[in-house]
Amino acid sequence: MKTICTLNGRIVMWQDGMALVTMQGNANQYLGAVASVVSDTQYAALLAAQTDWLKTKIAEVKVEAQQRIFIVLPQWKQANLTARLGEFHEQRLSGGTLTVGEQSEVTAGFVLWSKVKAIRAASDLIEADIQASTDPEKFDVAGSPRWPA
Repeated sequence: MKTICTLNGRIVMWQDGMALVTMQGNANQYLGAVASVVSDTQYAALLAAQTDWLKTKIAEVKVEAQQRIFIVLPQWKQANLTARLGEFHEQRLSGGTLTVGEQSEVTAGFVLWSKVKAIRAASDLIEADIQASTDPEKFDVAGSPRWPA
């Protein structure tokens, strides 16, 4: 048996055994929170549903991030950029120098890559926001203000 505190259908606290009075005191700290005692089987089912839902929402973030990255830097362009930077690296290792045009290519590549890194960093923050949300089901992934402009 477990005593749980739920908020918007999500387990936010739990304790082994019967501790309803203590958990109710904790629940009173959050508007809409409910304390209850459930069997271990019920707890496992609630936790599995919560975990499955969270995995789905996190996957939604990853899809959104991928779409945003491909707008900035499609896969074919990523491959070309990687190959071109490899050529420049080899050129430098062989004692050569980059022309002004080649240096401009490198700079342009790094500008694009910095945009990709900003999207990836935003994705990580949004995933953390979802995990910390009191109502993750209503979390608007695409509309998150964390996405770079």
